[in-house]
Amino acid sequence: MAGEKFNPSSPEYRQVKDLPEEHRGEFVDIPKEEGGGFVRKEAAEPILEAKIEAIIKNDPLALKRKLDELHAEALEVGSEKVRLFEAVKQDGWALESASEYLRADRDIVLEAVKQDGGVLEFASEDFRADKDIVLEAVKQHGGALRFASKDLCADKDIVLEAVKQHGGALRFASKDLRADKDIVLEAVKQDGWVLQFASKDLCTDKDIVLEAVKRGGGVLQFASKDLCADKDIVLEAVKQYGWALEYASKDLRADKDVVLEAVKHDGGALEFASEDLQNNLEFLLMVAKINPKALAYAPEDIRKKLGIE
Repeated sequence: MAGEKFNPSSPEYRQVKDLPEEHRGEFVDIPKEEGGGFVRKEAAEPILEAKIEAIIKNDPLALKRKLDELHAEALEVGSEKVRLFEAVKQDGWALESASEYLRADRDIVLEAVKQDGGVLEFASEDFRADKDIVLEAVKQHGGALRFASKDLCADKDIVLEAVKQHGGALRFASKDLRADKDIVLEAVKQDGWVLQFASKDLCTDKDIVLEAVKRGGGVLQFASKDLCADKDIVLEAVKQYGWALEYASKDLRADKDVVLEAVKHDGGALEFASEDLQNNLEFLLMVAKINPKALAYAPEDIRKKLGIE
């Protein structure tokens, strides 16, 4: 209760962690094998001195041997660090087999991700939240963004660098950044198919969708209804992938320019043309001139009229 005097002897206190926070720095725990509990720091020092004196009295060289052991361990760790540092400079994946201690070494992890960003997976949690390390990782391999902390997946600098290297990294970006035009535009320039990970609003953005279909006509399926009725967008899509005609609006599937462009690249796209065009002999003769194989997808009665069985 407020105003009560602190009493460290109270039975509710068994270890330092049980004490009020403002008093914990005044005490140290006693090992369980020595009875447990805790004492004030000033009382612990004479006890520790007495322990050291007893050790030296029983075996004058014991302390020296222990210090030598610790020194040897330190030298071994140092040598291991040098070997691993040289290894990750050649192959970042050497980090995978490193000890937990060395995977928590910043110099080693930074060098490893410069060689292969994907090894960010093996870095400690702290380093996956370290902006400098993650930035180096995604510069080398954008997909390494999947191993970055939640906060860094929402960092525009990091995500922009990631999608520049690998458009597919967009899928690991935060919701807000998947709705960021700069980020998404850069991503679809690398890989049009990542349009599927963009926000719904950006799938209505002509600039973004146009860039996307230039790199994969089939992504037209992720565009808004209005843009599937935009002739510029659909023409660009069918130039890349004739079968994208399937996702065009009804009016554009009846547009001769669009359908001819589609069948030029993929004759099978004719089956997505409007019924009027599929039955228009004059139009089919135009189709035959640019891709005769497309007539295999004309209606059966038309094929018979054209002598195609």
